[in-house]
Amino acid sequence: SSRPSKQEVLLELVDDVISKERIDQKRLYVTGLSMGGFGTFSAVAARPEFWAAAVPVCGGWTPDEATLFTKTPMWLFHGDKDTSVKVQYSRDMNAAIKGVDGDIQYTEYPGVKHNSWLKAYWETDMWDWMFEQKR
Repeated sequence: SSRPSKQEVLLELVDDVISKERIDQKRLYVTGLSMGGFGTFSAVAARPEFWAAAVPVCGGWTPDEATLFTKTPMWLFHGDKDTSVKVQYSRDMNAAIKGVDGDIQYTEYPGVKHNSWLKAYWETDMWDWMFEQKR
């Protein structure tokens, strides 16, 4: 038997919590920063019709898989001076998801390096937007 991936374990945990707690399954949100930004894309790619909204911060994914992201409203954030995760990742995903009519927003912070989450997670408009989304 092969070991489950970290993502499979995480999604099993999500399913377990949903089965045991009073959780509104129409309002499941996913966000993460840096490697967690990639993880956010990965979680949406694994379950394209599961999340109410997704907010990847300084992450990225494969633009040719853009159609996986059309059923989940997304808001991407990235600093244009990021040397750890190239800003081009978010630019490419924003363009690719827009190109397949996805519900996508993108905020790029001029002069900001890899720590764009310090700005992104203080964006009250983002939290208001996210919590308005439901399946």
